[in-house]
Amino acid sequence: MDTFFKPWIGSEYQQKNYKILVIGDSHYCGGCDRCGVYGNCSFEEMEDCSNFTQRIVKSYIDFRKDIGEKQVWMTKTFYPFDKIFYGKENVTMEESLKLWNSISFYNFLQTAYIEEASNVLYSNDDYALSTPLFYNVIKELKPNLLIVWGNRAYNHLPNTNWEDGTDYYNGKYLIDNENEIKCIRIYHPSRANVSYWHSVLTDFIGMEPNKLL
Repeated sequence: MDTFFKPWIGSEYQQKNYKILVIGDSHYCGGCDRCGVYGNCSFEEMEDCSNFTQRIVKSYIDFRKDIGEKQVWMTKTFYPFDKIFYGKENVTMEESLKLWNSISFYNFLQTAYIEEASNVLYSNDDYALSTPLFYNVIKELKPNLLIVWGNRAYNHLPNTNWEDGTDYYNGKYLIDNENEIKCIRIYHPSRANVSYWHSVLTDFIGMEPNKLL
């Protein structure tokens, strides 16, 4: 796969007939500024950092199971996505676990930012360097559906084997001439209207999204 941050792959993802890959945007940490496409260290030295995405999702799952510490991003980003997916304000712990164990999740940017989230910090170069790595991810995970959080990652998706979509989806990839991957862009969950974007997902899929889990 040759990405720096390994994607989260739910324990039931590979068994699903209809596979969903969710694309987040970026990571933030107070670390060393050596990671990702700008990294100047060996993989062995940074192996723990390469698991950043996986640890983030695991910590959210632990929070939902009431065995982990609550962080602000959990209730401002991940839990709102649960609400969008299920189309309701109150999602049970069991529903959250079912969702995250069924899907895969990948943050588009392969370099973490040291500061807190801010539009000022984003660089087109960061996105451009991460673009070809993303294509490797979809080739390996072979999802049927991509759900992209926000415009920044969506605007830097690779155009290799890409076709524009219709009113109900933004576009699709055709991988190896056989695997069609439809893509839809939604507002970042931290700023999205739950009922509206649940309706968009439902129209896109052709059924309630939770029916795919």
